[in-house]
Amino acid sequence: MRQFPAKKKGVWTMSKRANFLGTDSIVRGDTKTFNLVFTNTSGVAIDITGYTLFLTLKENITDLDDDASLKKTIAPADLDNPTTGIQDIAIDAGDTDDMLGDYYYDIQVKTAGDKIYTLLYGTITIVADTTLRAS
Repeated sequence: MRQFPAKKKGVWTMSKRANFLGTDSIVRGDTKTFNLVFTNTSGVAIDITGYTLFLTLKENITDLDDDASLKKTIAPADLDNPTTGIQDIAIDAGDTDDMLGDYYYDIQVKTAGDKIYTLLYGTITIVADTTLRAS
């Protein structure tokens, strides 16, 4: 599990457990899940009630969010179990059907107090799938 530095003077940190396929790549049509674990600097889970999570993939980093290739939002009401500080955010199999190549991505959180933090960012490559049948 990778620990990220505290975002608000030691008030909380974020950890990530990821099930990557290769290094920052995904096969078109596969599912990729980011397992996010929010903890304080002592490693104790923090309550993320009221948080909103955003996952965005763009071909060009300067593209507007409205023009993003993929956008996911997990609203506070859709959090799985916010009191545990654990939340998954996924790229579903159908999300990448029309995508190939390199994309910029980030995962951001908006706290209940309207603070925005970038938790993860980088590039991800979506590669062609060999098997096209699903059954």
